[in-house]
Amino acid sequence: TTPAAALAELAPLGATVDPVLGPTVLLLPAGADVHAHPAVRAGRAVLQSRASCLPALALAPEPGWAVVDACAAPGNKTRNWQVGRVGGERGSEQKMRARAPPLFAQ
Repeated sequence: TTPAAALAELAPLGATVDPVLGPTVLLLPAGADVHAHPAVRAGRAVLQSRASCLPALALAPEPGWAVVDACAAPGNKTRNWQVGRVGGERGSEQKMRARAPPLFAQ
């Protein structure tokens, strides 16, 4: 789905384009519950906090960069730069998953 299509689908709930993060990030009014919305259930829209969208903007990768997402779980931040205004589906990604022992015994 495109950002414009997601906006059209979520506009009845009050969705607007984020004026800072750009057209791939939609803002919803406080109290809007979209967890059961068809766009979310079908994967056409991904719920994420606004703060979680900032790493892609801060990284600002250029086309052709190889970016390692060493904190992938489930990888939505990586997807932000890959399809967002900074990556445009041109970047590549490598996710790393590692299991570390707990810091404190239970």
